[in-house]
Amino acid sequence: IFVIDEVLGVGDSAFNMKCLNKIRELRMAGKTLLFVSHNPATVREFCDRAIWLHEGEMVMDGPAREVVEGYSSFMANPEAGLPARVVAGTSGQSAVE
Repeated sequence: IFVIDEVLGVGDSAFNMKCLNKIRELRMAGKTLLFVSHNPATVREFCDRAIWLHEGEMVMDGPAREVVEGYSSFMANPEAGLPARVVAGTSGQSAVE
């Protein structure tokens, strides 16, 4: 298991490209990655599953595309409030808690 915690938030563009290429290489090799990021585009690109945390609480857990959509909607209009807590079920379907 590789833990990659906000690595793309530091360094210059050459360092970021080197990191992105290494992450792609690890994924192609079937390695397990725990990828921490505030960048929705990189989460969507590199993750199959995502967990959205807000103030230490889990808001969503499921397919990365769905979690990124929820996060992006919230960030565009935070006054609307957080969505109901959504977690992926074992069948691949989401449930609201």
